[in-house]
Amino acid sequence: MTIRKSCIASLVATTCVALAFSAFTASAAVTQSDVDLKSGVWPVMVRMEYNPILQIKVSPSKSAKPDKLEAVKIDFSKTTNLNEVEAVEVYVGGTDVKAGELFGTAKLSKANSIVTVRGKKAVTLQQGKQNDIWVSVRMKKKADISGKIAAVGSQMIINGKPYVINSVPVTQRIGYAITKRGDLGSKNYRIPALVRNPKTGTLIATFDIRYNHAGDLPANIDVGVCRSTDGGNTWTPVESVLSSKEMEVQKGIGDPGILVDEKTGTVWIAALWAPQSGHPIWSSSTGTDSCQECGQMVLIASKNDGKTWGKPINITPDVKRLSDSDTKDWGLLFQGPGAGICTKDGTLIFPAQIWGHKGKGTWGVLVYSKDGGKTWTSSKKMPWGGSESTCVELKDGSIMLNVRQGSPGARVVATTKDLGETWKKFDGENLRQPGNLCQAALLTADGKNLYFSNPNSGARNNMTLKYSKDGGKTWTDGLLYDERRCAGYSTTAFNDDKNKTIGVLYEGTPDSETLFFLSIPTEEIRKAK
Repeated sequence: MTIRKSCIASLVATTCVALAFSAFTASAAVTQSDVDLKSGVWPVMVRMEYNPILQIKVSPSKSAKPDKLEAVKIDFSKTTNLNEVEAVEVYVGGTDVKAGELFGTAKLSKANSIVTVRGKKAVTLQQGKQNDIWVSVRMKKKADISGKIAAVGSQMIINGKPYVINSVPVTQRIGYAITKRGDLGSKNYRIPALVRNPKTGTLIATFDIRYNHAGDLPANIDVGVCRSTDGGNTWTPVESVLSSKEMEVQKGIGDPGILVDEKTGTVWIAALWAPQSGHPIWSSSTGTDSCQECGQMVLIASKNDGKTWGKPINITPDVKRLSDSDTKDWGLLFQGPGAGICTKDGTLIFPAQIWGHKGKGTWGVLVYSKDGGKTWTSSKKMPWGGSESTCVELKDGSIMLNVRQGSPGARVVATTKDLGETWKKFDGENLRQPGNLCQAALLTADGKNLYFSNPNSGARNNMTLKYSKDGGKTWTDGLLYDERRCAGYSTTAFNDDKNKTIGVLYEGTPDSETLFFLSIPTEEIRKAK
């Protein structure tokens, strides 16, 4: 049986989840007996070779004569800037992460916004089975990430005959892959942290360069940095700024956090040196700050916008406070990971985490400096457990600490008005965390309007930005910005002086190999119910 023209021409779109604008959907699909067209939330990334925007599933019934696909026609006339698209490619087979076999390629231009991608040879469609056809785009290196890729699959040529496809308009955001496999010779990249220097507008990203594999410390891991001076449209190449191979302390260094002193413009990175015995970081011992038995929390600072960095400062003795009675069950203390904050009075705060003796128990904590980074100390532990932490300053000057809980369900949130000497459990709407647990990111400019990023599902996928207009008491369902499976960590920063856009840096696809950056209007996040 050959695919029927009348059926394809009468396809009807169904939208499952509406986002900020009707053009953005969590899943937009059209279905009939032979063809199913689907587009998910799959941002298009500069520097990535494979950026699927539309999936066409063709399932022809068995017939005497096999059906052969010869071409696919796509309309890109609604795309923001056609000249920024390097190529349109069609693949047969594959997934939304991994490309199949290249079928054909075409070029876009203002004069050629509707392209026909013809295969070098016709592809015989398997009868009685689903044939996956993927439309992908490659972007030029200086594409504007404020633009959009908009497309409509309009026609397929099968057995020499054109068949009209009335498909759903597809609209994808454009972003930038600041790291990917092979950069600086590394196989993997994880654990992003992002800050914007308000003195200069520069975005500074830090992360793990996991050279040999995707696993955690101890391992061959450095702390890397990339910078953007144009709002995330372009980024500097990956640079290693902390390497245990070049220091006295070995066994790897990673899990970075980052903050900027808004009064001076100094940028601080906090990182964890793995214990020198080689044992897992969570097995660090209590009652010691020895580098053999306990991971070390170290800082580096940049006074020139992240261009160069000073020597590492080991603050482990200061933050473990071994002479204090309230630290006796602390085994390991280190940063978030993610972004820290500078409060209204100039206090520098890294949200942090404590691991108990030999990994027994975890708690949230604050690591802070009240003198511009000259000295550092830590708060008392937040008593309700939790590990990876993120924090914001609320409108009343209190600090909200939001932590990853040790079991599936909601995250733990607490507040303090005295830098963690006392804590109060926060009474607000629960924020979901995946069943396999994950880090998250909080952001605010005024202490009332809050933004929260994490995987909004039972697994590490559906990366979502949620919004609260009442200081975290209630939250929207959120704006889905990437639905694909990933390692799940993210970090956020306002991306302009008036806070009209939010830059989100997150672990993209393929899993543990890439870090993706998007710049999203705050208005879209607020409108996404």
